[in-house]
Amino acid sequence: MKATSRDVAFGEKNKNIPPEKNPENRPVRNFGSQKNSGENFNSKNPENPGSKIPLPVIFGGESSERQVSLLSGTNVWLKLRNSKKFAPEPFLLDAQKNFWRLPYALTLNHTVEEILQNCENAPRDFERLKFLREKIRLRLAAEKSDFDAPLFLPEKISLEKFIKKFDQFFIGLHGGWGEDGELQKLLEKNGKKFNGAGSVGAKISMDKFVTAEKVAELNSPEILPARQKLISTAEFLKFSEKNFTEFFQKICREFAAKNLIVKPRGDGCSSGIVKISSAENLQKYAEILRKKLSQIPAETFPDQNGIVEMPTKTPRELIFEKFIETDAVRIKAGKLNWVAKTGWIETTVGLFEIAPGKWHVFAPSLTVADGAVLSVEEKFQGGTGVNLTPPPKMSATAISKVRESIARVATKLELKSYARIDAFVEVSSGKIIVIEANSLPALTPSTVIFQQALAERPAISPR
Repeated sequence: MKATSRDVAFGEKNKNIPPEKNPENRPVRNFGSQKNSGENFNSKNPENPGSKIPLPVIFGGESSERQVSLLSGTNVWLKLRNSKKFAPEPFLLDAQKNFWRLPYALTLNHTVEEILQNCENAPRDFERLKFLREKIRLRLAAEKSDFDAPLFLPEKISLEKFIKKFDQFFIGLHGGWGEDGELQKLLEKNGKKFNGAGSVGAKISMDKFVTAEKVAELNSPEILPARQKLISTAEFLKFSEKNFTEFFQKICREFAAKNLIVKPRGDGCSSGIVKISSAENLQKYAEILRKKLSQIPAETFPDQNGIVEMPTKTPRELIFEKFIETDAVRIKAGKLNWVAKTGWIETTVGLFEIAPGKWHVFAPSLTVADGAVLSVEEKFQGGTGVNLTPPPKMSATAISKVRESIARVATKLELKSYARIDAFVEVSSGKIIVIEANSLPALTPSTVIFQQALAERPAISPR
């Protein structure tokens, strides 16, 4: 199971205008708090009319998705550097909730840890970097004006000062603090604008158990919640061998299932999500939690072909669900191999608000997993994942029904601005089982939300 996360921005009137013909005049919708939902970012900087609007782009953090957040944030920052409206600046969030203002060169490092280390070492290395920069400029016979990225020492700013410093923010954080509604609540309290859902919608989406409860309240035969069993991690870790056996058998009977899925209640993306086929698997999962492992090695659990990232903090509660058997869809030698089993497939759907409470939903994508559960790499890193948009073998009627259902779910979950919802879909009917929602979906260059936007007619460019 998965979780799944721009200046995607166009209104009702001009939504059919190709982006290349209207690159800057398209209004930016709903990059604000719930209070400001539906308002555009200010088109002018009140302190300096005609200048670009300062826009801090936040990424990093300490969740298991921090590296994906780095990819999302740098992608957004680089794309908006070409904007005529915004002046984006990259800011890295550290584990102490400080924000580091980054120079260009440090932003393009590979990992959050590497950037933080370079920030700490920057005062020592600054003069050497200035010397090397000038040496390179002279060898290139370039003018100083050709170097448009200023060289400066990284600046550490406290959370309180950071919020006061800007009027609006682009949150590129995934999982944990920053996507769970806490940062959003602070920004709302200070009257600031930001992308994604407000504090309420973010909190609902981060909590997979509450998400399922909200979906159930729709009481729709076309929109089904995942059946769930909730247990505290502390209780789970006290189980004896007999308890694990009884627990596994009991849930399998309740769900009429042979296999289960376990997932942390409140964490992002694929963190800690594996297939459970026996009481022995449960014991193994408990041992991983006791040892506080950061990763589960490949082949530890059934159909687990790759590494599974674990939450950076021990989850307080675990959710068990029925493992949904899907049709076997694989790409072999460049060809689609689809073996019908149950008539269900796993999909992900991107969407965004074109007006308050009115959603434009992209066509769903069939997500092709190498194992039982999609990995973070398959979802967000180039060359590792396969998404088919729209899914083959689905009729236009079924796809239309999925879009309508996803819009209803987004409204129920109080999502705003843009989002991504993952669901199992019955190919013949378009009926869905909601897996989870992302109030801040990834915006890496490889994320499916861009593919879905490009599949629209006319296509919508990333920026």
